Amino acid sequence: MVTDTEHRRIFRLPAAVAAIALMLGATVASGPAAAQVSKSGFILPMDLALEASQEAVRTCAATGYDVTATVVDVSGTPQVVLRGDNAMIHTNDCAYRKAYTIVTMGPIFQVTTTSQSPVVLTK
Repeated sequence: MVTDTEHRRIFRLPAAVAAIALMLGATVASGPAAAQVSKSGFILPMDLALEASQEAVRTCAATGYDVTATVVDVSGTPQVVLRGDNAMIHTNDCAYRKAYTIVTMGPIFQVTTTSQSPVVLTK
């Protein structure tokens, strides 16, 4: 008869071997890490992205809108996220989605600014 201690010992070894095999397999299969960067060659300098987000937040605040401004690069990766004073929590997600959409879908519809998107949607 197998005791509880022997039972645990019997099943512990295969579990450990399986865990090690999984870790090694994941390491080998992943290969060299490739950075998710734009291959297009177009780069927006960080200081210009920051200036654009500051101006967007400043302009909206002057007209009574508390917003978050998100600047993404050509691959849709956030470069700057700037939350204005009194901006609600959901503005962060909205700003990112809006910026991502215009970068990824804009070229398809020949749209370069988010203010042009309602025009495209109504056509």
